[in-house]
Amino acid sequence: MPRGRSNTNSPNNMEKIYGAQGPDNRLIRISRKKFEIIYGYGVEDGNGYNYRQRFDHIPTEEEARECIEGQINAHASEVILSGMTWNGAVVWLSMENQQNYSAAVLRGTVPVTVKLGNDQEETFSTMEELREFHCAVVDHIEQTQQAAWADKRAVDYSVFLTPQDV
Repeated sequence: MPRGRSNTNSPNNMEKIYGAQGPDNRLIRISRKKFEIIYGYGVEDGNGYNYRQRFDHIPTEEEARECIEGQINAHASEVILSGMTWNGAVVWLSMENQQNYSAAVLRGTVPVTVKLGNDQEETFSTMEELREFHCAVVDHIEQTQQAAWADKRAVDYSVFLTPQDV
């Protein structure tokens, strides 16, 4: 397969392909029995990209939805995990860390030292400082989820039902 592509139809297996100039949401026919969903647009290090998923049949709307929403969910999880900064440091929001931060607030005992990304630490000496940090964590998660829900609502799945020849 070209460019290391997988021929699986796994919904969370969209491949990021660089060289895109803008959004290009569509279904293309590559050959008689090869079809590809192209979805989304992003820029990384100055290079535009789309996500692509190959199928050995014309995907149904449900398959297109599962594929695209799987990619939106994967992106949201990535943003939640490593997209927040606190005082210039990346906050690694694994599930364990989220629970630890919440538990620290519930315990209500300070000082509390938390490990941020890149082996940095932050010590919160007052409950006010700890709550401010925890609220920022919760806000980051909620905003990321709301953005993902908005992205899902914005998808026009009708463009993925009729293949365009390439």
